[in-house]
Amino acid sequence: MAYELLSREVKYRGRIFEFSIDQVLFQSGATVQLEVINHNGGAAVVAITDKQEVVLVKQYRHPMGEYLLELPAGKIDLGHTPEQTAKNELAQEAGFKAKQLILLTTTYPAPGYSGERLYIYLAKDLEVVAQDLDFDEEIEVVYLPFSQACEMIFTGEIRDAKTIIGLLATDKLLKSSNPTL
Repeated sequence: MAYELLSREVKYRGRIFEFSIDQVLFQSGATVQLEVINHNGGAAVVAITDKQEVVLVKQYRHPMGEYLLELPAGKIDLGHTPEQTAKNELAQEAGFKAKQLILLTTTYPAPGYSGERLYIYLAKDLEVVAQDLDFDEEIEVVYLPFSQACEMIFTGEIRDAKTIIGLLATDKLLKSSNPTL
């Protein structure tokens, strides 16, 4: 017997996610009430320049009360693919266009309470374009040597999960016997 969604009551619908109370029939036969954040998902991009610098964005994250260094990323709008989102976010936030995107991994940021899927891409063959921030974005583009950015994970200077996953996946790829870069 599989898990079965018996009912979903949407309690809140916002521009980024909706919050619902789901009644789920477990395999044991128990009916459980779960609080769920429903989200369209997102895409993030590891972009490395010809100088072997990773392109990061620094922005204030209100829930954390601090500025974070992150990969360019954004939510997937209805009708868009993860790859389209990655291309758009790289251009809008960081001012780069990639001739090629390679999917590094797909991750679930908070599977205990959210259905969000996050697609992380590696950008190849970068070209500078005009940055085009949304009205509510205040972003500083930061260039760091790739090795320094990876080290900053372990010093606690980079704490954003998607950025950590993307940098470590790229580092593993670069150290493999057949690197893609």
